[in-house]
Amino acid sequence: MRRISLIILCSTVLILLNESKVAGIELFTLGWRGDYVRFDAHTGDVKAVLLDQPGRPGGIAESSEGEFYTITYGDTGGPKGLYKVDPITGVHEYVCRTSNTHPIFGIAFSPSGILYANQHSNTNYLGRLNTVTGQFIQIGNITGDTDELYDLEFRPNTEIMYGVRGDGIYTINLATLVTNLVVSSDALNLGHILSFTFFTEDLVYFSGIYDTSQFPDYDYRIVLYNIAEGIIFDEVALPSLTYQETPLGRIAIVPEPSTLLLLGLGAVILRRRR
Repeated sequence: MRRISLIILCSTVLILLNESKVAGIELFTLGWRGDYVRFDAHTGDVKAVLLDQPGRPGGIAESSEGEFYTITYGDTGGPKGLYKVDPITGVHEYVCRTSNTHPIFGIAFSPSGILYANQHSNTNYLGRLNTVTGQFIQIGNITGDTDELYDLEFRPNTEIMYGVRGDGIYTINLATLVTNLVVSSDALNLGHILSFTFFTEDLVYFSGIYDTSQFPDYDYRIVLYNIAEGIIFDEVALPSLTYQETPLGRIAIVPEPSTLLLLGLGAVILRRRR
């Protein structure tokens, strides 16, 4: 009897610890029509909304300085190009026009500060994007069982690039540009993956659609998945985000206030040193 009670107690403590890790974490999403929405990643509660921002985002990437970038592939709500995004307010700041000739689906900063971008035209072309001039320099054709990648990101503290499309998350070998399936959408309990972002080296937030047959009334969900252990860590439906045609798009984690403060102090120190 004591053994059973101990097991129940341990299980309860584990659940509470797991929930405490994700409690208070906020995500923000950039939708097709230029909609910025910030929400609680654990409950789905909406915290802020900003409409009429530049639309058709091709991805979100966070630099090592804590700045968030997005790239648009149309002149909806603003000129095509690279923007900085305030993760708290959603306000976009135009940086430059980009030279890519086809839409960019996915951008990601490497640990060394290189901004990679996936240009899509019948296939995926990986390249580097200059954040000052907007020049896109093509590296090569991404090959493997991935006809259309939607998003890119590096696993934290590594040089391993990941990309997603509707049916799963893939690694992308930067030397050969060959992809390899890591986790399928079925394992995530999603019918279609839209975007993803790393929370830790092993925990990944995925945005997606639970049942693709429900168009246009999609059941949008956020899934937190442990790619090392192969288990779903947290899952939340987003009924409050279904009031617009395409509410859930690219996602990124909103930095905690303490992180923003440290980044701000770091920026001030760097300016003084210069």
